[in-house]
Amino acid sequence: MANFCRNCGMQLEDGVTFCTGCGTKLEQQTAPVPEQAQYAPPPPAPGQQQYAPPPPAPGQQQYAPPPPAPGQQQYAPPPPAPGQQQYAPPPPAPGQQQYAPPPGQGYAPPNDPYGPQYGTDYIDPADIAANKIWGGLGYIFFLIPLLGAKHSRYARFHANQGLLFLIFWIIVAIIINIISFATVASISSGAWLYGGGFGAAYVIGSIITTILGICVAIMGIIGLINGFTGKVKNLPLIGKIRIIKMN
Repeated sequence: MANFCRNCGMQLEDGVTFCTGCGTKLEQQTAPVPEQAQYAPPPPAPGQQQYAPPPPAPGQQQYAPPPPAPGQQQYAPPPPAPGQQQYAPPPPAPGQQQYAPPPGQGYAPPNDPYGPQYGTDYIDPADIAANKIWGGLGYIFFLIPLLGAKHSRYARFHANQGLLFLIFWIIVAIIINIISFATVASISSGAWLYGGGFGAAYVIGSIITTILGICVAIMGIIGLINGFTGKVKNLPLIGKIRIIKMN
């Protein structure tokens, strides 16, 4: 194969690196690299058929996802960062089934040590620890917790209990006054001179008023202990009534 100088066009012999006419360095011509054939999978072995997915059962259509709504693009998760593999949860151990919650049942937390149970009366323990003083003062007067910590669920709970205690105390005071007035009226009218039942009525009235007074005192002490010690407990008999909402 004859070579020619690209600068002066002089014919040169094979193997020279410089032109003998003008002295230009010759570039070696490299043979073109043959084009690489495209990969094709090998044919199946004799007697082995190529895999094809089974057709759907009779009457069953092959699933196709619904098209996106007009103007809405179909979501595609972003690709993982370069060098980062996409996370896939590990398969369950052999013989272990994957957990699935029963249908129709949600999460049910255990009983709350600070209250009856989780639900409408649930109060955060941090709220209880920060507002014990306000909770106890609610049984002295129910407006004190509402003025001092109106956003505290614990303070509002005991403000409601304090209001119920105040209403109960007023009702008991009215009953005691009625019994006392009836006793004084009978003495003033001289009814005790004409009937022997006055002594028994006086004793019964005194017992009733004493019991009612003791009930008020016990209920007030229970409320004070619950409020100052961080307990979310209703007062006996009347504590389930909700006048002041916790939220």
